[in-house]
Amino acid sequence: MENLTGVTLLCVAGFAVSASAQDMQVEPAPAYGPTSQLAYDRTNIMGEGNLTAGIWYSQAEQVSLSLGIEQSKLFGTDENMRLSFEASAFTQNLQLTLVDPDFYEGAYSRQLAFSLYNATPNKSQNGDYAFSGGEASISFGRALSNGVSFSFGAGVNESRIQDSATLPTFISDYIALEGENTTTVFAFANLLLDRTDGGARPMRGYQIGVGTELGTVEGTVYTKNEIAAHHYTPFGDNVRLHVRGNIAAGSVLGDGAYPIFENYFAGGPGSVRGYAQNSLGPTSSIPDSSKLAYTGATVRVTGGAELSTKLLEAEDVYGLAYFDFGNVFADDVDTRDLRTSVGLGVTWDSPIGPISVYYSYPLNDQATDNVEQLQFTLGARF
Repeated sequence: MENLTGVTLLCVAGFAVSASAQDMQVEPAPAYGPTSQLAYDRTNIMGEGNLTAGIWYSQAEQVSLSLGIEQSKLFGTDENMRLSFEASAFTQNLQLTLVDPDFYEGAYSRQLAFSLYNATPNKSQNGDYAFSGGEASISFGRALSNGVSFSFGAGVNESRIQDSATLPTFISDYIALEGENTTTVFAFANLLLDRTDGGARPMRGYQIGVGTELGTVEGTVYTKNEIAAHHYTPFGDNVRLHVRGNIAAGSVLGDGAYPIFENYFAGGPGSVRGYAQNSLGPTSSIPDSSKLAYTGATVRVTGGAELSTKLLEAEDVYGLAYFDFGNVFADDVDTRDLRTSVGLGVTWDSPIGPISVYYSYPLNDQATDNVEQLQFTLGARF
């Protein structure tokens, strides 16, 4: 099958549900969302500091490294600070986060986030181009009773796409309309209902998350809305059925082009295993190349079911059997275009981080799809 290019751009609103390594491939991608309530010990004004480092691997990004500095009760206040740097050969990201767990001694937490980023085509991509920028945001979160929490916030993003003769056509077309430099102002809100039995690997119950974002890019007003649901059913002590679904849609209010860096993507661990990361959906040509770029799209539909069981009693090693489906759509959703796959996998919550291996069999792949039957992820923080 033809080797196609994937282009991954920045997403700036959403929500995340914590999970074990076994669940990581089926959770919404982490983004700007609720700030968890942090414990605050008023008897310790000195604070505590931590140095963290991480390493992870993905087939698209290859080896990535991270380094973080954490300081609680910064300068004797109740402010918690984290400065982190993540880098691979293709992307670099510097982020500073300040969290006040009880803003003005109240029930809300407050988060300030500042970031700088730069990205170039990864190992499976083509073309001589780059995009970079910076972002600042503020958000507030609160945990309510009965497993309900919500957050809301706003931010501003400055981004630049470096123009070149080898830009994928959909990017050069967007630059012709909006220019290389864009300013985005956005506001978002998220709601999470968690009625599971808790823990890193829920065995029963359900989670529902809803997120919405409203923003403007150089005068074009856009909106994004997303809902994700997970349901867990136990069979005995160690066997679990996990059913999930996710629907997300973006649109423009009035005139103007929908910002391409707000597109949704699908494919790979995290959505539809058996297909390369972010490789499903519409494509765009690349000048002077027979390969294509994956553009993402304004609508995403994904879901699936996974049956898991513990393989080793002394270790957190689980065997998986799964069915995934999904795709992204530029216009109306046509269920006949949903890609599907079945597969088997093994995941281990190892002492150095989660390690997962999947072998998938796509059921209805097309000639332009980038099939990747064997996939694996590795992540560690120490």
